[in-house]
Amino acid sequence: MEGFGPQPCGRLFVSKINNMEKIKQYKFIIIITLIILGVSVYFLYIKPESKKKADFSRKQECQKLQTELERRLRNDYGSALYRDVTLDKIFYSPVEDSCLYTYRVWDSNRGLLRSPSFYLKDALTNTELYSIISPEKENFVSETDLFEKTVSKYENP
Repeated sequence: MEGFGPQPCGRLFVSKINNMEKIKQYKFIIIITLIILGVSVYFLYIKPESKKKADFSRKQECQKLQTELERRLRNDYGSALYRDVTLDKIFYSPVEDSCLYTYRVWDSNRGLLRSPSFYLKDALTNTELYSIISPEKENFVSETDLFEKTVSKYENP
């Protein structure tokens, strides 16, 4: 009967303690996994959606400035003789965190139409960010492309 004494109880007790330790370890691993999964879902799905909504709202606010910008351009260039102005684009720029716009100014000299000048400005501060002033005919395409690439860096970084 010595074999049936405290030894089996001791082994059973140690076995229960080991099982309880394993259960604690599994619970810890499961909790950590759930936390990582939750954080991943937030950064992959929830946060980008809220950013898209904010960007959409900003784009709408920028579009509301169209009438004001057209009026501003008419006031700045409308009185000049032999001059035509076109508002090309209004957009929200994440780079500047502001509304930007592009426009072209055509100058003509005694009825001869010259190449347009291109401007990129901040709509809120009226600060000129980039411009190309009447590119020569031989450089017109390359300079126009350069202007469009520069604008796209502000629009879609």
